Amino acid sequence: MINNNGETSSSSSSSSNVFNDNYESQESQHVTNAVDEPLADNTIVQVIAILNFVIIMQAFTKMVFYLRVNEKFGNLLNILIATVNDIKYFLFLILSWLCIASLQFFILGVPLN
Repeated sequence: MINNNGETSSSSSSSSNVFNDNYESQESQHVTNAVDEPLADNTIVQVIAILNFVIIMQAFTKMVFYLRVNEKFGNLLNILIATVNDIKYFLFLILSWLCIASLQFFILGVPLN
């Protein structure tokens, strides 16, 4: 089509503007998603680390159960199990103290590097 200035124009220019607008909005959404993805990846890594720890502890517990067959090694394991049972109250106390102290530092705004 010829406009008032004598230049030719087509209807495809308006469709290309619509395409560019859509492309820019999709691009801005893509950037927003790209910023959010590392947080999701970090969460997945943390969940996998926790699950690996649980699996290793279960394997260790099962290994201790089967190692009691040998009498001498079984006595050593019984001593270790009794020791862990005796210090569980202390572990609870020290872990709660660490959590409370960390919470106080967090409230005060002290950077923990």
